Amino acid sequence: GLFRATVPELHRRLSELRHRVDVSRFDGGDAASASELLRSLNVRCIELHDGRAGGSLNDPRHFDNGSTVTVDVLLEDSFTGGAFGTTEAGGALHEHEFSVGDALVFPSYKYHSVGRITGGRRRTLVLEFWQGDENRCNHRCELIRPRAGEPYLCEDAQTSDGCAGRVSV
Repeated sequence: GLFRATVPELHRRLSELRHRVDVSRFDGGDAASASELLRSLNVRCIELHDGRAGGSLNDPRHFDNGSTVTVDVLLEDSFTGGAFGTTEAGGALHEHEFSVGDALVFPSYKYHSVGRITGGRRRTLVLEFWQGDENRCNHRCELIRPRAGEPYLCEDAQTSDGCAGRVSV
């Protein structure tokens, strides 16, 4: 909610990028169903990934569990190493060219990783979209979590003005 409130036009423009995902990856490639799905998505999280020498996301089987579409926007490329890659059919890693201002838009279930940064600073804005309500917590929770078999609101939702009112228990 803070990003939308602070920079609403930028939020709108970045949110529109979700429609650039390869729709053949959803609903068996049915464009009408995929378009309907994409229209219904909301922001799950917006994160600034700030990587320096030695940093990486060195897990070739990492994916954004619970989200539907992920958008990565490269903000700073004064780094070496740190290539963004996706694991393709057969297990091969495909590295993607990525320049400042570029957005990579992909289905969140797709395995992706970032190689080890060998120098400089790599800054990326990451947006994940999902079918739930727009997340207003300060982390990726789904607002309701089980505790001793009973649903309860995360701490942020209990204390935040916006979260609790958007949840039905």
